[in-house]
Amino acid sequence: MKKILFWCIALALITGLLLWGRIVQRENKIDNIISQGYRVENDKIFIYYHNNEIKDEIKGADLYSFEPLEENYSKDKNYVYLWARMIEGADPASFKMMQEDRDYGKDKNGIYYEGVEIKGADPSTFQLLKKMKFKGKDVYGTYYAIDSHFVYHHGQKIEGSDSKTFELINERDGRDKNGFYLEGKKVDGVDAASVQILSDDYSKDANAVYFTGFGDWRKKTEIDLTTFKIVDEYHVKDKNFVYYRDRRIEGADPTTFIIVNDLGKDKNGVYYKDFKLYGDIDPEKPFTFIGDYELTGFIDIIHRECQEDCMGEPYSIEYVFFQVIDADNKNIFALLKDYGNSFIGDKKLGLGCYDKEKDTITSVNFDDSSETKNLIFGKDLQKLLASSKKNPVKMKVTRPTSSDRGEIPNCSSFYRNFKVLD
Repeated sequence: MKKILFWCIALALITGLLLWGRIVQRENKIDNIISQGYRVENDKIFIYYHNNEIKDEIKGADLYSFEPLEENYSKDKNYVYLWARMIEGADPASFKMMQEDRDYGKDKNGIYYEGVEIKGADPSTFQLLKKMKFKGKDVYGTYYAIDSHFVYHHGQKIEGSDSKTFELINERDGRDKNGFYLEGKKVDGVDAASVQILSDDYSKDANAVYFTGFGDWRKKTEIDLTTFKIVDEYHVKDKNFVYYRDRRIEGADPTTFIIVNDLGKDKNGVYYKDFKLYGDIDPEKPFTFIGDYELTGFIDIIHRECQEDCMGEPYSIEYVFFQVIDADNKNIFALLKDYGNSFIGDKKLGLGCYDKEKDTITSVNFDDSSETKNLIFGKDLQKLLASSKKNPVKMKVTRPTSSDRGEIPNCSSFYRNFKVLD
């Protein structure tokens, strides 16, 4: 009887110790998971996004074997996960991040990019092209990879590519025996063997000059290849014309054109970007657009909205432009060019957002030292709303010093101190 009692007590103690050990193991595991940005609720594991405002359950994750990795990857004894999504086919025992670019992972079975297997990629020969020699110089790539057969860009196989002859020209361009590639896409008509990257905006091969700015690759048939020359980062010329980026500078003389203090100069005048400046401008002296302008024109109200995939919060606004017909200082037109900016356009400048209920136009303006809120209301607003091409108004505005503040609010303006003149 005593022996039975002894063994019962011993069994109870062993069971208790095992249970206690399991509890301690569980708590330690939870502490480790939480310390790396995850949370555990009722033995379920969650990952949080957007300052902990949104959470996703990593469904099926095993609490006791769960292991956070890097760059929002994780694994347990059964699966590998990216964020809250299981990576199909990935082997947790052999999976690891590729240290050169952690968007990539690999295991014994394959290669994965952003949690998706790259079909057909050979894990034994796959490598990221972070550094290569091109014409004796180091070229650093961020997007291309190769295996024993193909070239890849952002995890996508480039069909028809040849990894054995592929070389990086720069981080976005490459070539092999079969062709020239721009950001992973083959560019037809380019002579890959002779192509030269001359600047961010221009390249050439044995046959033509190409504009390559803005992620583009466009043949410039009007440019003479034999006399083509890079002037500076943004200007080029040939025997016939001068160009600012891809725009011809009308009236500029290529023979005498030079750059002085970021302004173009030739025998005919002085230029800001592709605009010939008015007046007697000396580029050797400081030049500025800062100051007051008196403009004649009328308003144009544009509806803008974004409900999904917006830069910031969704919005629906009525944005007001002032279409300029004339100005006391016509050099302001150099700033009013349609370069794809949201707050200026072709001979028009943004005033801000029209609020019909409050009967105001409001905007925010930044300069080097402060943020200014502008408000147009009352008689000034009524005169603007009544303006048209046939019935223009005169308006005074100030161009302040500009400041790079990163993301700009939707109701911004590059101008301030708006005043409708009688």
